Amino acid sequence: MSFPIIVAGGERFAAGCQYGKQARARVHTSILNYAATFAWCGLDWDETKTRARAFRQIVGDLDGGLIDEMRGIAEGAGVNTDDILALNVRTEILPAEFGMPLRRAARLKRGHALARNASIGLDHPDVDAAPPLRSLDDHLSECTAIGVAKSVSAEHVTWLAQNWDWLGWQREALVVLKHADLCTLTEAGMLAKIGFNTHGFAVGLNILRSTQDGLEKIGTPVHVVLRLLLERCESISSAQALLRSLSYSSSSNIMVADAGGRVATFELSPHGAVMVQDNAGMVVHTNHFLSEAFCAIEGNLGASLSSHPRFHCMSRFASTWHSEGHRPSLDDLKRALSDTSQGASSIARAPDMSMPSELRVESVAGVAINCNAKTMYIAPNVPTPTSFSQIVTLP
Repeated sequence: MSFPIIVAGGERFAAGCQYGKQARARVHTSILNYAATFAWCGLDWDETKTRARAFRQIVGDLDGGLIDEMRGIAEGAGVNTDDILALNVRTEILPAEFGMPLRRAARLKRGHALARNASIGLDHPDVDAAPPLRSLDDHLSECTAIGVAKSVSAEHVTWLAQNWDWLGWQREALVVLKHADLCTLTEAGMLAKIGFNTHGFAVGLNILRSTQDGLEKIGTPVHVVLRLLLERCESISSAQALLRSLSYSSSSNIMVADAGGRVATFELSPHGAVMVQDNAGMVVHTNHFLSEAFCAIEGNLGASLSSHPRFHCMSRFASTWHSEGHRPSLDDLKRALSDTSQGASSIARAPDMSMPSELRVESVAGVAINCNAKTMYIAPNVPTPTSFSQIVTLP
């Protein structure tokens, strides 16, 4: 198995059309999946698109070409531009109650949203009309990422590696998008996610939650931020300048690495951007804040969203390599991303089939990026050391 490679080029609208045409079926899958995901929170797809429109101006003001590209994706895929905009701002508009057990009123709202979606042709075949009420502990935490500086890696290159943990059904919507100067593993219809550019600059993503998220402020959508980083940045220094110039309405962590040898991670929140530098040439992040500046606004994750077990597990890999004087290699990173020692909270997460489909989080893919060779290794499933079989390069 591998993800389809979408090659797009030329002016923005035309490039978007190429993307949309080649990824048409997967764009429709992505819309269908997210319509069901938002319905869990009582939002039908039309209301989701209404909320997404509030972000159109800030994206256009930053780079009107991105709106043109989204229009092109919509044209090529045979959907509405608002559908594509909603996919690209899904992080910012997904309500905080996503993943919470449904009580009676919430179940009714979900049922109404699913019915409205079905009336416009978005009836998801895998959604249980009456999911069980149960504890969701340890099932909804997400990605684990690590950066390794050139100075400490076995190959004397800079590495950025992570598992992307999210709803398992989105695996069927993933694509590798290649433009002339960047490559990204992303969800069909979206501008970017995990990726790298021709300068050997790479980005990864961990979602965070703060008490300040979504409080009326309209900030730059994080998936737009990732695309801007890949288009405009060559180094961590240029990334720092860009990230500090933007505003945010939700919280995320963006790990970055460059061919010059540096790794770092930037925590974003409605309060701004803070850099967390590497420790002994390595940096690890999951789904909770590390910077003192933002710990005070940490959202109340509870047991169901705790990412500390995965953080400590990956940190142990890093500290063991350091203490033993071992220079981690690509094979070491593959083994770390494939670790299953923490059960449901492991770095490599198998799906819990007893969970409702809308909440069935698993490691959808694993990625390791060699910044100097400008090469991405992909495991298109729950990672194992041998499953990093898809290799994508840039000149």
